[in-house]
Amino acid sequence: MPNLRPETFSTYQTYYLTQPPSTPKPGKFSYSNTNFTFLGLITEAITSSSAVSQIRKRILSPLNLRRTWMEGFEPNPFPDLNILPGRYHWASDTFRSTAGICPLFKHPESRPDLIDACLSNTSVEWTAGGYLSHPSDIVALGLAIRNKDQRVISPASWDIMHDFISDSPESPIEVGHGIFRIKRGNGKWLGHDGSVLGFAGTLFWAEERDVVGSVLGNVGTMHAGKVSSAADFSRKEDFLELVVKLGKLHED
Repeated sequence: MPNLRPETFSTYQTYYLTQPPSTPKPGKFSYSNTNFTFLGLITEAITSSSAVSQIRKRILSPLNLRRTWMEGFEPNPFPDLNILPGRYHWASDTFRSTAGICPLFKHPESRPDLIDACLSNTSVEWTAGGYLSHPSDIVALGLAIRNKDQRVISPASWDIMHDFISDSPESPIEVGHGIFRIKRGNGKWLGHDGSVLGFAGTLFWAEERDVVGSVLGNVGTMHAGKVSSAADFSRKEDFLELVVKLGKLHED
């Protein structure tokens, strides 16, 4: 979407940024992928270049994240290697009713509860989740954010990102700008998780310890309702305890 024209914003506002479904209230929050898409459009309008090139220039290249690229907008950096797993998605009743299933997507013979989404790609998500990556790259990004690496995040942006609010004092989840904070028995964990068609992933780091964990799965959960996901697994107490133990082994 380079060379974004002013009328594009007008069209976007007409269809996506008109009256919100409810009046915002102090202390309340509502998550929306649309904000990440709009941020990509703002980036292109300000820089007069593609959001993809700016993300590579400002984040991926400084951190040397060589196994991360936006599918459909950047070439696979390893075209001769079969490094991408097959991608699948939960074919739940909720997914069928809210998203529908493309006739080209078949069910694996042994898993009628899944659809084979290998014919798709993540480009439709763009800046709201169109990247493919490796856990080591994701962990490197998490460490950079956690440790205030000024190559990729300014002190002012870090403070804004970490301005958290909660639905209620009893809620274990708080939301900041682009990240969440979850209270667990072994401390607080910050990060983000999500899913697209065919993939699910999560990135969390400990607030009190210099440790980061990432889990990726090749079964998507988006629009599928209450189904098993990589994100659910990564938030479990025993998994987070394992992350802490592995971090201590690395320190030793």
